[in-house]
Order: sequence, then C-alpha cells, then structure tokens
Amino acid sequence: MVGKIIGPEGSERIGMTAFVPFATPDTEADATITVPHKRHVEATLTRLPKGKCQHFTVCGGCDIQHLDYTEQLRLKREMVASALQKGGLPDLEVAKVVASPPYGWRRRVTLHVNFKGEIGYRPRGTHDLMIPKECPVSDPVIEAFLKKGFKFPANLPHGGTFYLEVGDDGKLYGMLRTGMMDKEGMLASAEALDARVAGGVVEVARNSEIRFGDIDNHPTIGSFSQANGEINKKLQDAVVAGAGNAQTALDLYAGAGNFAFPLVAAGLGVTAVESDIALVTAARDEARKRGMTARLQVIRERVEVYLKGEPAPVEYLVADPPRAGLGNLAPRLTFAQNMALISCDLAVAVRDLKALQESGWKIGRVIPFDMFPQTAHIELLTLLSR
Repeated sequence: MVGKIIGPEGSERIGMTAFVPFATPDTEADATITVPHKRHVEATLTRLPKGKCQHFTVCGGCDIQHLDYTEQLRLKREMVASALQKGGLPDLEVAKVVASPPYGWRRRVTLHVNFKGEIGYRPRGTHDLMIPKECPVSDPVIEAFLKKGFKFPANLPHGGTFYLEVGDDGKLYGMLRTGMMDKEGMLASAEALDARVAGGVVEVARNSEIRFGDIDNHPTIGSFSQANGEINKKLQDAVVAGAGNAQTALDLYAGAGNFAFPLVAAGLGVTAVESDIALVTAARDEARKRGMTARLQVIRERVEVYLKGEPAPVEYLVADPPRAGLGNLAPRLTFAQNMALISCDLAVAVRDLKALQESGWKIGRVIPFDMFPQTAHIELLTLLSR
C-alpha cells in the first residue's frame, strides 16, 4: 500500500511504500509499523484476516486466502502487467491467468521435523514448528495424512525434513531426510512409517534417509517437480503448442523430463539438459520405459557448461530455470528460432525478458499460470521468436 503512513511516535511518513503481509494494493487498512527503513516501512495489520484454513496467517504458506478466487486471478494479472511496465516492457499484452482449482491442488509438501519427531510447517520469520490440523490447499491424500497427527519416534538427533508427494497414480509417497542416525533409530522411524502407510514399501536408503511408497515407480521424491498437477498439465500443453511445426528442441533445466516427454510425444526430437543426477536417472529410465530413447537424449550437465560447447541449431528452445532465472545466459541463446521461457519469479522474469529482447528475441505471448492459488506467486510462460 502507498499512502500516508504514521510512524511509531506519531511522525508522518508521506507517500512511503508500506510492505504489509496479507494487505492488498490500493486498499485502506490499519497497520502498525514494525521496521522503518529510509524509503519504505514494514508493517503488520492490526487485525489479521480470516481464511478457509484455521492456520491462515500463521503457517507461512498462503497469503491471500481471504480473497475471493476471482479477485485473486484479477490481482495476479494486474501484478504481471504492472511488473512488465515498470520493468521497461510496457507494450506486452498479458493473457488471462490460467486458473487452477482453488483448493486441493498441492500434490507435494515439504515439512520440518523437530527432535521430538513432530512434523509441521515453519511460521513466517521463525524457526518454530506449527503442527497442522488441516491443509486445504494440499491434495486430499496429503491432508488426510496430516490430520492423523503422524509423529516420528523422539530420537531424531537433528530433526529433519519430511517430503510428502502424491504421484500420478494417486498414491502417497514420502521421504525423511535427517542427520546421521544410528541403526536402531532409523529402524524405529521406518517402523513408525510402516505402521501408518498400510501396504506401502518402507526403505532405509541411507543412515540419514527413509523413503516410503512404491520407490521404483516414484524415484524423484525430494527432488524438484511442479506442485500443481492440473496446472502443470496445462503448462505442458501450452509449451507443446508453442513448438508449432518444429521438429527439433532443446530443453534446458529439464528436470525429469516435464516438458521433454510431451514434446517427444508430439513428434519432436529433443535434447534435454539437467545437472541433478536423480532427475537425469529418472528421465533416462522413463525414456526407456516409453520407448523414446531414439528421439530423446538426456545429458547430465550444468546448463552454463553445456552452452559453452556452442550447441547445434534447433528450431525450439525450452528453458525452465530455477528461481534465479537465466542470469547472464541470454546472449548465448541465439541458436533457436522460437523459445518458451518458464519463470517462477516475476521480478526475475522481467529481468530475463529484457536481456533476451536485447539479444535479438521478440517477445510474443505472456501467459500467467496460477500454479499456487491462495498465494501471491505466479508462474509465467513467455513465448518468444527471432
């Protein structure tokens, strides 16, 4: 919010920007300044809003759950358009936000485990543990697990991280990563999981890692994958549509083949570049299962290193970099005719698009995808050409 801000001692701060969690732009709200800065202030609302979940405003996840979903989509589109304009890209048309189911969309969650064996989320700005009694944005399978109040034996030496994920088969998979633990402690933790996950396979992979579920069919638990399955499918379809009549594609930051496999299925020959060994192994195994090894080459390499080798020209380039974006790689991406850039950070997307424009790319469609409903985050697909 921008406006007249009253400071801690009643001093007026005219026209300063206030960063206020759970407040929306251009609205009036009572807030208390918590951290004054030279050109802006941080503040908290005097009265916190209510949402569908009893943990809203506490757990550190959702931040706009108090808004109607239609209003969330409107604000996100305006947010994208405003960021592009302020970033020096004022003439770009922003498509309608691709909507998601408002709740039940999150198919993977990352929880923390304390030394007592309790699992939960970290509230904003703390190292405390909030044990969830519900999580409506999560897939119902995950929420059902959380509601049962699962707890590890109280012998985790350093706490840990607990990943839960629902696979395409609708089954629950999980992995506990913790500090080095003795054999007795690992077996006790594995037995606790085994008792809760009826019919699942519990495997002690190392003395700091336990997995459960059908491990062979879901080997990438704990590695990156998109959290919203329905929106991810729509994003895949849009990336494939952006290929047009292309016959060859290069997929940078390819993960386990999230875009590579749909592109191969559409008839393209694809080279996929990824540095994470678990994701590379999963992609190669899946390519063999699908009989796609003739049209899909999976290369394990850092993108920066791969590009130094001056890749052969391709017709279509797909780049899905991590939150940090392309960095200084834009001037090297001159060997393709068309490009799909997927961005998960709006400010970074603007920076990357400006760099690509300066490198000879023409920005076409800008399509926001609501990968994370009830939060202020937005996933952006930009189609470019040379």
